[in-house]
Amino acid sequence: MFRGLAAVAFSAGFAGIAASIVSKSLATNDTFAWVAPLSGFAFKLGVAALAASIAASFSMPRRTDLVGHVRGEDDHPLSVPLTLLLVALCGVAVLQVPSLLAWGREELSILRSALGVDSDPLGLNVVPMTMVLSLPVMAALTIALFVVTSLLPIVAPSQLAWRLIGSCVLLQLGYVAAGFIVVGEVRTIGEVLAPLLADDPTAARQVSEWIARHDAAASATSQRLAWTCLGYVVAAVVASSSRAVTRTEGVQPTIEPGLMAPAATAPVSQPHAVPVVSAAAARFDESEYSVHPRMTLIEAWFTRKCTNFEIRAIPHRTKHWFSFSWDTGGLRHEPGGAELLRLKPAKPPGLFLTRRYDVVDPGTGETIAKFIPRGSDWEIEDPYGNIAGRVLCDSSAFGSVTYRALVGDSEVCHFKWALAGLSTSAAQLEIVFRADGAAWPRLDRGIAVAIAPILEQQARLANERRNP
Repeated sequence: MFRGLAAVAFSAGFAGIAASIVSKSLATNDTFAWVAPLSGFAFKLGVAALAASIAASFSMPRRTDLVGHVRGEDDHPLSVPLTLLLVALCGVAVLQVPSLLAWGREELSILRSALGVDSDPLGLNVVPMTMVLSLPVMAALTIALFVVTSLLPIVAPSQLAWRLIGSCVLLQLGYVAAGFIVVGEVRTIGEVLAPLLADDPTAARQVSEWIARHDAAASATSQRLAWTCLGYVVAAVVASSSRAVTRTEGVQPTIEPGLMAPAATAPVSQPHAVPVVSAAAARFDESEYSVHPRMTLIEAWFTRKCTNFEIRAIPHRTKHWFSFSWDTGGLRHEPGGAELLRLKPAKPPGLFLTRRYDVVDPGTGETIAKFIPRGSDWEIEDPYGNIAGRVLCDSSAFGSVTYRALVGDSEVCHFKWALAGLSTSAAQLEIVFRADGAAWPRLDRGIAVAIAPILEQQARLANERRNP
């Protein structure tokens, strides 16, 4: 939602700059001299919206940084005063919805009375309706941004709360400033139209009445939005202060020379993740592999889910040929080789439903790893529940999806799904292991290959959803 609201502000700002340039060039013609005052208004509106959207987008943390428990980072809970302040501000924003709806209905009633009840076969009434409702819509988007500002810091890691609130406040300032600019321009338009309608008292009275009612409603709403934005500025300051206090509390006190050290306490054993190693790891000794779905005609046209996958080294070699099937959940060495690993349950991920998987050693029946879904990302746990690695969806764009497998903060391999033809049935997932992957830290290559069919299916379904 934040990205969408930022994109709306950016589009409005770009359109405002373009309108300013066009109106300034048209004003040189005597026929269109009346558009000259619009140039300054459009320029101010464009600069405010563009500056706010760009600043807010660049200051917003990356999506992968917001997924705290996927990265395995320690995270203190959000402070109670800050949480209560964000909830209170969200409530204040929601309470403005009824007055906003009443304002929109009043604007429509005034517009209908001015346009009359005659039919409009050409649909020209859409133009004044868009102009009249632009400010209520902008106020509605600002209220939506207030709600997003309250929710984001609560669900994201607390150490990023001050950046999240600050980024949203920058965008809020752009929306609020744009509202005040539009309100001021409506007043200017009323002053310009007054002498032009002097010969038509009825039209002059209608315009004056509409501007007065519009100005009263718009000014009151804009002031409430500005005060709410100021509340979020206070929340950003509180979040920054809470972060500074948390960092100070995390510093261990030093013991000055000559002072007795406190009595040593018995060390508490902490669970540490150990590298997961399976018997299948030695079979994958090449640096690149391709995971290609072997889709039947029914799967390609109707179910959109692949059952069997062919896994080969790049370039292809006979001894480095593997397969995976969701019929059994087994990863096998081909041709006719033994089963290396098995996924339980043997069910592929769906479009909206993801499940956790156990990686089982077929020989012993023991679980050697677990794949835990975290949104578009995955945690790899050892049998004791420690995080052995993480697979993060770094980027997804038209036609390609990229994942990175991390142990700690070190990348051990990456997965790239891309179209190899005109349809998703011709796509494949490529696995590229780092050249220094044999050094610590490392991830079992068998585990990395076992999660590849899951990632391939997930990436293909996401691509089909974006590009039906």
